Amino acid sequence: MSSFDQSRLNSINREIADLHRKIADESKREADLTKRGLQAQGQASRATSISSAKSYLSAAERYMADAQKARERRADYTQKLARKTEEASNLQQRILKSDLENRQKQFSQDQKRQREAERRIQELENQLAEKIATGVPIGRLVAEGEAETYDVFISHASEDKTDFVASLAEQARSKGLRVWYDEFSLSWGDKLRRSIDRGLSGSYFGVVVLSENFFKKEWPQIELDALLEKEVSGTGRILPIWHKLTRDEIAKYAPTLSGTLALRTADLSTEEIAERLAEMVARVRRGRAEMA
Repeated sequence: MSSFDQSRLNSINREIADLHRKIADESKREADLTKRGLQAQGQASRATSISSAKSYLSAAERYMADAQKARERRADYTQKLARKTEEASNLQQRILKSDLENRQKQFSQDQKRQREAERRIQELENQLAEKIATGVPIGRLVAEGEAETYDVFISHASEDKTDFVASLAEQARSKGLRVWYDEFSLSWGDKLRRSIDRGLSGSYFGVVVLSENFFKKEWPQIELDALLEKEVSGTGRILPIWHKLTRDEIAKYAPTLSGTLALRTADLSTEEIAERLAEMVARVRRGRAEMA
């Protein structure tokens, strides 16, 4: 629906309302004038002199003539009302058709994004399965008694906590994953760098929430460099998440990451992303168990 069509429809509806008022006014005026004309005719018939009778008849003619004009104006307004009503109906149909087409287009786009997200997830899983099959080291995952080992390290900018990262960490932990996330893993008096180093070294998966905020901060990029080194050495794997960024923007900020398959917050809910992460961890665990 275009804003012009809706604005035009609103204008026509105001004209229709005004025409209804005018028709009502002219109907009332016609009835009042007709009544006065009939009263004048009655007075003329009862007049006791010719001059009085002529005067009443003259007044009756004026009332009836004015009533006729009111009737004609009412008829004119009624015709205009019919045309405006038809115009409004046609315009409303056009707006409804446009809305339907837009909704169908949006539904098609949503389905396309969902299929693309599913394709990316499948490719990520296939890549992981290939690593497992070829015996590429996949690093340590949490095992009972390994207090300093995590399933996932989340690298992010603090500005993205509120609208995404905090919820992702909570959702991942609720699915049984051990997550290194600063609000979970840092206690009062902890040395920040040492704690982060433990999280980096003790996690195979590094979830990197790439956003404009991420690329504006130095510390998240230091974490990214460490995670890249782990991936190159075969002791870690980066799982990028694009948060409010397009492929072109990723290519601008980090060309080496633009070709890496990623999940996007524009395609999946936080819970869905956490579920995919849990599935990845479970798959690695199964692969390690089969290789043991």
